[in-house]
Amino acid sequence: MAARTGGTRVAHARLPSIVNRFRHEPDPGQRSTVSQQSPHSGSRKSPVIPPGLIDALRDRYTIIRETGRGASATVYLARDLKHDRLVALKTLDSGIGSRAGERFLREIQVAAGMQHPHILPMYDSGIADGRLYFVMPFVDGGSLRDRLNAQPQLPIGDALRIAHDIAIALAFAHDQGIVHRDIKPDNILFYHGHACLADFGVARVMEQIDVRLTAHG
Repeated sequence: MAARTGGTRVAHARLPSIVNRFRHEPDPGQRSTVSQQSPHSGSRKSPVIPPGLIDALRDRYTIIRETGRGASATVYLARDLKHDRLVALKTLDSGIGSRAGERFLREIQVAAGMQHPHILPMYDSGIADGRLYFVMPFVDGGSLRDRLNAQPQLPIGDALRIAHDIAIALAFAHDQGIVHRDIKPDNILFYHGHACLADFGVARVMEQIDVRLTAHG
């Protein structure tokens, strides 16, 4: 089954065959953690960037440092050598299960079809050092979660502007047949002074939801 996302057709049936290349049974003793890396982390050692990843991307991107890590993906600050700009490079970690791989591929495919001022764009994607990756703008304005941590009660004007920006982003996504399904402060980022929606990893195509509702109704 294929779905339209901003003029791009997404072949969802191909996801499992691609993701199986990355399938690995995790160690039951390992637990996933989320940590935000900071340049001011005191005595904490900087995470080591995989040498194979650096080598595979050296003609296109210079990886500067790790900026964030989740259960199945890592984000790096990098420099786009062709366009001489800072970018965020998100890579799927090695040794993950097929479900996380499917989510990562879905995020790439959906983001590729989303061209809107309040949806964080995708610049590039591919495979390097056996890892799926995609490239986004480097967002130095932080997230809504960061702002709420610093100021739990936002000024009314700021709150209304953020709500307006995200509402029109969601309306655009729905017009393309996409339901985000994970709206939270962590996924609202500030880019060039505007609130932008990010992380379409658990998004659903509306026709898939319709099929499920029909099956249960």
